[in-house]
Amino acid sequence: MAVFEHLDTFKEATAIVDGGHTRSYSQLVTDGDTLANAAEARGLVAFIASNSYAAIAAYVGLLRLGAVPLMLPSATNAADLSAILEQYEPAHVFASQETAEAFDLGEPLSLLEGYGLYGTGHQSHALNDELALLLTTSGSTGSKSLVRLSATNITSNAAQIIKYLGVCAADRAITTMPMSYSYGLSIINCHLLKGATIVASEESLVSQKFWNTLKEQRVTTFGGVPFIYEMLKKLRFHKMDLPSLSYITQAGGKLGSDLVDYFRESCADKGIKFIIMYGQTEATARISYVPADMLEEKSSSVGISVPGGKLWLEDETGTRLDAPNMPGELVFKGANVSLGYATCKADLKKGNENNGVLRTGDIAEQDTDGYFRIIGRKKRFLKLYGNRINLVEVESLLEKAGYKTACGGEDDKMRIYLEGSDDIAGVRELLKIKTNIPPKGYTVVPIDKIPRSDNGKISYHLLNMDFAAG
Repeated sequence: MAVFEHLDTFKEATAIVDGGHTRSYSQLVTDGDTLANAAEARGLVAFIASNSYAAIAAYVGLLRLGAVPLMLPSATNAADLSAILEQYEPAHVFASQETAEAFDLGEPLSLLEGYGLYGTGHQSHALNDELALLLTTSGSTGSKSLVRLSATNITSNAAQIIKYLGVCAADRAITTMPMSYSYGLSIINCHLLKGATIVASEESLVSQKFWNTLKEQRVTTFGGVPFIYEMLKKLRFHKMDLPSLSYITQAGGKLGSDLVDYFRESCADKGIKFIIMYGQTEATARISYVPADMLEEKSSSVGISVPGGKLWLEDETGTRLDAPNMPGELVFKGANVSLGYATCKADLKKGNENNGVLRTGDIAEQDTDGYFRIIGRKKRFLKLYGNRINLVEVESLLEKAGYKTACGGEDDKMRIYLEGSDDIAGVRELLKIKTNIPPKGYTVVPIDKIPRSDNGKISYHLLNMDFAAG
């Protein structure tokens, strides 16, 4: 069964609001199918996404057709697109007419409200029967490594999210993240599958137009990565009058403890549920969540498994750890775990390599109530003169003291990148008092701004490439 096959059953219910224009599910299905029919049923489509009616309709139409969208950010440049075309040879590109003209894609095969489907000259090639969608692993096209998702992955994770959030047809979700990013796309998926309404917006949260739209359209929910919540606090969220909001969600990285407390208290005052979640693109989107009524007690936790999934810990030998407060790698099992990765065209023929099990690469502990707390990354540890250093804990310590930092480097050469400050002495004094990290094992590198990917996560690879000389 293709994704979104049943959307026409919602008939005249409002599917998308974009720029004040309202489109029903019937219109969404008709427009999406009409545009997508210029592609091939099992063709690969490089999809340069934006939060617009046309893009959502095209995405729906392609999945209903059985074509495979390869989701790319709206800011994709010509060099990145060229690399994708060479590496994966999609037969078509979906993009705005403006982008198509800039990239010299030729004449469109089909059009919808300024967006079109364009041929690339590549022939369709063999795809695995289960393959339905391709997402980049980091929110950008830099690595060109893709996560292979099936229709079952998409629909099962949407059903899990719908269940624990209580998504209903009356919900109205506004877009705050790119639909090329798994978190942003999961919000679109679960609301469409439930017959709810998507308010499509490309506006920044600092724009008054965004907040006017939110109020005018009686938006009930939105989601955000930590960067968005930092912005919301600066905008004095606690003073905003947002009567239609019923719940907001956060994922895409750990939220600082001060921000957790701020939004928990602000939302409680407003009668809004605040739900913290954890996930990975490799699990389609969501792996766990903290119920809103448990957030005060479990504020440092990533919570419990999504419905129908299982979470556990394993040590370095793969032995399961069931006792509380023992660190191990967090492992997840569920129908939403992706088929595997792709790094070239030939990989698109591969079957299910994960078999429903994902080793997350995160080191966690489980408390006596069965809630999990991330304490580090398997690959985010360094050895400094024999001492094993958890870079996440160093960042957290400095964050609590008011520093904005990101840690990288290599064994015996840790680098602490310090944003917007040159207080090297203060950082060194704090680490001297609070840790046993040898002073000769690290350097503090002041930088103007910590680089981030499109989804707001810190780009550690850019830090280590661009600032290593510091």
